[in-house]
Amino acid sequence: GDILSLSSNNEQYKEMVQLLREIKFDVKKDKVIEKRTLVNYFPRFVDAESYGTMSLRFDPNYQKVIIKAASSISPTGEIKQIKPYKAEILNTGSYNTFSSQKEVALAIPGLKEGSIAVLKYEVVTNRSQMEHSWAEELFTQQNYPIQTYNLNVSWNEDSPIYWSENSHEIDCKKTDKSLDCRGNDISAFKDDSHVLWRDEISRITLSSMNSWRDVADLAKKIMTAASRNQSGLDELFLELTAGTQDTSEKIERILAFVSRDIRYVSHSEYGHAFTPHDIEETIRNRYGDCKDKSTLLFSLLKKLKLKPELVLVATKRSRPEQVLMPSMTIFNHVITCFEFDSTRYCVDPTDNQTPWRYTPAWIQGKLSLPLTQDSRLETIQHSPYRWKMNTTTQIVFDELGGQKETQTRTYIGEYAAIIRSNLFEFNSSDRAEKLTDEYHEIVSSIGNPTFYIENINSMADSVAVHSETILDPFLKIGEPLAYEEGDAWIKNELSELKMFNEFYPAFFQGVRVKSTVEYNTNDFWEITDLPPTLGLKHPLGSLIRQVNLKSPTELSIETVLEIKAGVVNPEDRKYFNTMLRIYSEQSLIKFYGKISKSIKQVDKAIP
Repeated sequence: GDILSLSSNNEQYKEMVQLLREIKFDVKKDKVIEKRTLVNYFPRFVDAESYGTMSLRFDPNYQKVIIKAASSISPTGEIKQIKPYKAEILNTGSYNTFSSQKEVALAIPGLKEGSIAVLKYEVVTNRSQMEHSWAEELFTQQNYPIQTYNLNVSWNEDSPIYWSENSHEIDCKKTDKSLDCRGNDISAFKDDSHVLWRDEISRITLSSMNSWRDVADLAKKIMTAASRNQSGLDELFLELTAGTQDTSEKIERILAFVSRDIRYVSHSEYGHAFTPHDIEETIRNRYGDCKDKSTLLFSLLKKLKLKPELVLVATKRSRPEQVLMPSMTIFNHVITCFEFDSTRYCVDPTDNQTPWRYTPAWIQGKLSLPLTQDSRLETIQHSPYRWKMNTTTQIVFDELGGQKETQTRTYIGEYAAIIRSNLFEFNSSDRAEKLTDEYHEIVSSIGNPTFYIENINSMADSVAVHSETILDPFLKIGEPLAYEEGDAWIKNELSELKMFNEFYPAFFQGVRVKSTVEYNTNDFWEITDLPPTLGLKHPLGSLIRQVNLKSPTELSIETVLEIKAGVVNPEDRKYFNTMLRIYSEQSLIKFYGKISKSIKQVDKAIP
């Protein structure tokens, strides 16, 4: 009856709506009892298609689930209950997560247009079996509107709960031992391009901790458990550093070993969601997950007297102000940072391509918590120019009106790591095919290049892609030259940088490309009209071009694109994209030439 009363005015809804989202927590020192009731209304069949499978998540290591109801109610009042054996348990743990969490997927039967789905369940958490402190982050928005939102939290004196919220559509009232939050007609969350949704969505956060220092202390205590058995560490260190006195080379060898010889295996069984395995076990097995690899790397770097730090990372978040309460549960990764030659470096031993002097691209700008005495939530440093590359191209015109193109693309730092990652596992034939497809898409569709790749197998600071291409004839020998082409790799980077955020500020990665193109007309033409030099400058970036006529038949063009990493607000997006478009248009290379004297003389000599 209560459920049916919720839908008395559901005709007003033309799309999926959650009629009720009710959550209750009873927090005690030894356990937490969570009760949820979710009621969804499906006015269209496509809503049932998209949201007809409801789900819940739990960790079987310390939680028990009791499903009270999982059913549908048709517009005529017919009730269909899911059969228990139809519940599907899925592994939802993803790469680099501190979790053994499972998902229970419930395909609600009997749904049709106008139906209601009801899910009621209870989760009992045994706090004594948890490795981390108890906390919950409750998102008060979903991809659909919520008609009624209710949250009630109660606790005892010996198990205090701290809380915070940032929703404009929820009203919370607190007493000494309880919290009551209510909201009506809550709007759907608007997802956005180039934005991490967890940084923007409204939420209520509950935590049993109220300082990041406490979180860091607990995490450090858990992580140091790996040091209980370090058998084999000394021998491994001596083996890795033998034959060199150079500290930078020792760091390089150590990282290469931990990232490549210790393979990644998700290893979060009971007792090891946050707690690493013993270092001896990781060395012996030659596998581990992020915490196992990072604690091994940490221990090896300590032997170099570098004072390394373990650092927790939230790879799906970038805004500290949107984390409302201290908690270990927001983190899903751990890395190692250290200082060397007065510079701080952060290395990720699950990344087997990025050299140690560069921070891996995927964790730059993400939230982090160093496990140190003065711990505070911060973001990992990001490079002002994450995508760095130099291109050198020599183009020689031939007697048929075609060209021979010799090109070297050198990718640096994080970009080198991405290129390696994209090509590393392919054989030589598949690499050539992938590079050829890329060349045809970006440079020219009329050539068939051959490739040679430098530093593909090592964690070097750069990767060079060398290519040679014979382009089929497209110019007419004996006629004046009118030549134009885009600076292909600069245009490609500009197109990749285009922003599409509509609702929230979005971060864009910095780009620095230096392109050098040298043309040789091979005495078929003498160059008469040169491309213009460029000095385009904008608060967000610049495009600079120098043009040098080395001889009547040789032309050298150097173009440098620099766009420093930053944030674009939605209202500024079109101006940013306009800058990109103008730079792309202006990167066009265009020049003219007259028939050379040698060609004219040959023509005259022909009877």
